Amino acid sequence: MPELFFHPDGGFDQSFSACPPTLDDVALTRAEAQVFARTEAWIAETHAKLRWRACRLDPANDQQGLRVALPRTINEKFTWRKVFDRNPLFPAVIDKIAVKDWLAAERMPLAAPRLIWQGTDPEAIPDTALGRLAVAKAAHGWQAQLFLTPGETTLADLRAAGHRFMAHRHGWRQFEWGYGPIPPRILIEERVRPAPGRRLEEVEVYVFGDRIERVLRIFDRFGTPTGQFWAADAEGRVRLSRDLPETAQAFDPAPLPPNWQALIRAAQQLAAPFDHIRIDLLTDGESAHVGEMTLYNGGGRLAGIGADPRHPAARAWDLRRSWFLRTPQPEPALEEYRLTLRCLLDRLAPAPRSGMASTAPLPSPLGSVPAT
Repeated sequence: MPELFFHPDGGFDQSFSACPPTLDDVALTRAEAQVFARTEAWIAETHAKLRWRACRLDPANDQQGLRVALPRTINEKFTWRKVFDRNPLFPAVIDKIAVKDWLAAERMPLAAPRLIWQGTDPEAIPDTALGRLAVAKAAHGWQAQLFLTPGETTLADLRAAGHRFMAHRHGWRQFEWGYGPIPPRILIEERVRPAPGRRLEEVEVYVFGDRIERVLRIFDRFGTPTGQFWAADAEGRVRLSRDLPETAQAFDPAPLPPNWQALIRAAQQLAAPFDHIRIDLLTDGESAHVGEMTLYNGGGRLAGIGADPRHPAARAWDLRRSWFLRTPQPEPALEEYRLTLRCLLDRLAPAPRSGMASTAPLPSPLGSVPAT
């Protein structure tokens, strides 16, 4: 993994691989231009609703002229991921039950909260689940949870929430493929609580390739949220910004937790198998847990910089680390496109230092790119 060099104020410098230049500046060969034009036309014809939703998520996408086959911006690369990348790891880390096993199997430095109960029938949830501070969640989605407090939450409340969880399928509206293979299930896990005299905070680390682009600190997310926004400059140094996280109502002057460096390094290790991911950690400054691993931030957008083709994070998101560009495709036209894009990116910059290994090809559920 790239080295991190921390400063006394908590900011840090980072080294990262050379990135391809913005693809606005690239001269294509005639053969390359034909492949990309043909693929773009196929996407426009077969994924019109996906493109429309991408522009609804961030109107700046439409202003830039959304381009998917040869993506330049972070938002375009999110759309590209939805169309092409069928990384088998995506469901494994999105699934709030399976991710616990993945973290253990990969010997990651942090674990997720301990599982208390799982199942598919809300009526089978035992009343013993109400005997401790816990959280009920949908394993197959997001923003579907119920905090359980002994003496306050009733079994009827819990089972009603379970029915809501099971009735809703996540990801289809925004074409987030990674949610599709996850079987609907309910889980109940221990609630992460701070030690006496400490505050619980959420630390969100956004990683693009080798580059940590931003770190958000969020306090009291379900009350009156406050926070801090740490952002990388063009050279990759991460500093405290004057901006606020989208979810925070005010700046929080809290000093950095004692385990700050360990949290950042842990997030870096958790992110290493992916071309881009957001790592959410929960900590009180001493202990820490993995809260969530997010592959489609905001449904497929990044506020403020997502439509900027020249932002360093857009270049740092190196698609050569993606499953799609590392994995031969069984469909000839799709394989031609994969090889063309991969060769173009290799011509523009040295190969990335690390990334996930190729795996056996999976059939695309989205259909074939038509051959000429």
